[in-house]
Amino acid sequence: MNHFFSTRQVGQILNIKPDLISKAIWSNRLQSPAKSPSGNFLWVKADIERAAWVLHRSKEFKTWESIASKNPPKEPTTLPTVNVYEQGN
Repeated sequence: MNHFFSTRQVGQILNIKPDLISKAIWSNRLQSPAKSPSGNFLWVKADIERAAWVLHRSKEFKTWESIASKNPPKEPTTLPTVNVYEQGN
């Protein structure tokens, strides 16, 4: 199962402001990651690595990757499954 990161967390990992990531997506410099049902970006490790290369932050990504591999998350972040067509009685 994948661990998802928010745009704010990606900014902290790459040591940049989150609005720089958003601007790169809107100007088509960076491919946008998948979105949650609420419209927030869901970043996975591959998306962060791609952003690091596009935004010239590969050093920061490699530092984070080495730290993250030593301390893996205990429980991955998952989204609850919601059936919007189901009606309660």
